[in-house]
Amino acid sequence: MTIITTNTGDPVAPVRQRPPATAVAAGALSVLVAGVGGYGAVYFSGLEGWTGMTQTYVVTYAATSLFGLVAAIALVFGRGETRSAGRRGVLCYAIWLVGFSVFKMLRFQEWEAATFGVAGLVILALAVAAPSRRWAR
Repeated sequence: MTIITTNTGDPVAPVRQRPPATAVAAGALSVLVAGVGGYGAVYFSGLEGWTGMTQTYVVTYAATSLFGLVAAIALVFGRGETRSAGRRGVLCYAIWLVGFSVFKMLRFQEWEAATFGVAGLVILALAVAAPSRRWAR
């Protein structure tokens, strides 16, 4: 009697690459800015009283912050097309952040918005860096 066996070995698990530091930093900074900005919009708008305009502002700002949050998560933890869409979303969020900060500084002389504008520029620089572009192909 002959016994034939096949050695299948251990199944090879797919190798999960670590995201580059630029993508992680862009994602982390986007999450931080979206969280702080969203909370600040609710808190500081509520101090002035809730009118129809402040409610519209808060809902719009919160929706934009949620978009930035989801895009950052997709950039860092996504795969394939999700990661690529996440990078584009982070870029859109950063551009919006810079534009909105410039608007607030010019229209309302709210110079505290410069912090968010600088954070948007940093996010933009990190998201367009070569390692982030390669990661999100």
